[in-house]
Amino acid sequence: MADHSRARFEAAILIAEVRQNSGVESARTEDAIRAQYQAATDPMEKSVAALMLFYAGGSAIDMTETLRVLPIRPLKAVREHLQASVAVGHSV
Repeated sequence: MADHSRARFEAAILIAEVRQNSGVESARTEDAIRAQYQAATDPMEKSVAALMLFYAGGSAIDMTETLRVLPIRPLKAVREHLQASVAVGHSV
């Protein structure tokens, strides 16, 4: 399994675990993301939905240059981010 495929698989497992532990039952299908893109009323919403569609289609986003130009503090682990998102009521 390629590294990016493994990462997407592991992320899907983590999301399922976090949803199960939080009672969140909604699923994000590609059709739902496409509907979100089509319903977007501002450029930021449309951009985020477009990025989600790009990734859902199996494309990786190389962040090397972005992180070089816009260095940020160390990223959280995916599990930590998902748990924090659910804790404040965000859907994952």
